[in-house]
Amino acid sequence: MYRYILISLNKERDATKGARFKAMINKLNTLPKEVQDKVKNTLKAYDEAHVVFEYGEYHVSAGVALKAHYAPDHKVIGTFKANEIFTQDERIENYINVFQDYPIEYKGKRDYKTLNDGKRHTWKLVNGTLVAIA
Repeated sequence: MYRYILISLNKERDATKGARFKAMINKLNTLPKEVQDKVKNTLKAYDEAHVVFEYGEYHVSAGVALKAHYAPDHKVIGTFKANEIFTQDERIENYINVFQDYPIEYKGKRDYKTLNDGKRHTWKLVNGTLVAIA
């Protein structure tokens, strides 16, 4: 009986997560193209991106601040998370391309000689191994 309850709870959690993911993607797709690009670029380096509309334009940031005064048209659009936009492999590629270092979760071969040769490489994940392509 306990096993059945646990399986039921996991299915409900997965269904809720799937619905939240679809809603978040739909919300992202309703934003203008340049705002979508800013959100994706922010998520390459940070785990969350917050979108706010005020003074007639969108603002994307990695953090949230409380202000003493808000614009009359101030509206919080939403918070987007990197693990909901990018796959795990894409997140590994983003990390090494932004920070020029290997992320903790990367389990493949680490080529520190190429990483530290003084050139800024673009990295791609090929068959589970990061390869410098430029």
